[in-house]
Amino acid sequence: MSCRSVCADVVRSVVLFPFLIAVTVLGLPRLACAQSADDVAARVGTVARAMGAVEKDPWSVNAALTGSASRGNTDTTNLRGTVIYVRDSGVWRFGSYLSGALDTKNGQRANERAGLNLALARRYGDAFRLVGIEEIVRAPLDGLRSRNLLGGMGVWTPPRQGIFEASFYLGAGWANEKYTTGEPNGNYGAGLTGASLAVAIAEKSTLNLVASYTRDLDVGRNYKIGSSISLKASINSVLGMQLNYAIAYDNAPVRGKVTTNNAFGAGLTLGWKGR
Repeated sequence: MSCRSVCADVVRSVVLFPFLIAVTVLGLPRLACAQSADDVAARVGTVARAMGAVEKDPWSVNAALTGSASRGNTDTTNLRGTVIYVRDSGVWRFGSYLSGALDTKNGQRANERAGLNLALARRYGDAFRLVGIEEIVRAPLDGLRSRNLLGGMGVWTPPRQGIFEASFYLGAGWANEKYTTGEPNGNYGAGLTGASLAVAIAEKSTLNLVASYTRDLDVGRNYKIGSSISLKASINSVLGMQLNYAIAYDNAPVRGKVTTNNAFGAGLTLGWKGR
C-alpha cells in the first residue's frame, strides 16, 4: 500500500464528511448543546451491529478514542472511548462493548459516563441471529445513578449489495433505572428496534450509520432515539482515523436535563483480528 493511496483515502474522507454532516443536520430539528449523546438506544444499536455484521475472522477487537476541545472565554474538553470485542465460532458469537465519556467545562467535570454491554448470539441460517444482551450504564453527573437492561432481539443481515452492508433488529427487554435527582426509580419493559448501514466509500474508507429507537412499553409514551454517523479511514491494518457525530433524543428526560444531546468528535481507531 503506497503513501499516495493512503493520503488519497484520508483526503476523500475529510472532504466528504462535512457534506454528510450538513445533510444530516439540515434534516433534523434544532439541537440543544448538551452533555452526552450516549443513551440506551444508541448503545443497543451498536451492539446489534457488532453481533449481526459479517465476520470472516474468529475474533476481532476494535477500539476508538475521540475528543474535542475549545479554549477562550469557555474552556471545554470532551473525550469518548470505546472498545468492542467479538468472538465468533460459526454458530455462536460472543460480544462485549465497553465505553466511557468525560466532559469538562472551565476545569469542572460536567459529565462522566461508563457503560458495559455483554451479548451472546446464535446464528440461524446465513442472515439471521438471535441475540441476548445485558447492559449496565452509570452516569451520576448526568442524573442517572445506574441503568440495567436485560433483553433479546433478532438481527437480520441481508446479503451485501455492492458497497452497501445493512442490518436490522427488533426486540424487547426489561430496564431498571436509578436516578440522582430524587425521582422514583424506573422499572419498565422496553421495545427495541433499529437499523445500521455500512458504505464502502473508497478502498480504505467506510461510512457507518446507526439509527435506534427504544420505547417504554409500560407507560407507552416515553421513548428514546439514538443515531450516529461516522467515517473511518484506515491508515494500515491496525491504525485508522475516525470522525463521528452522534445524536440522542429522550422525550422525557430526568429533571433539569434537556431532551436532545449531540456530540461531535475526531480521533484514532485501533483494530486487531484473529486468523
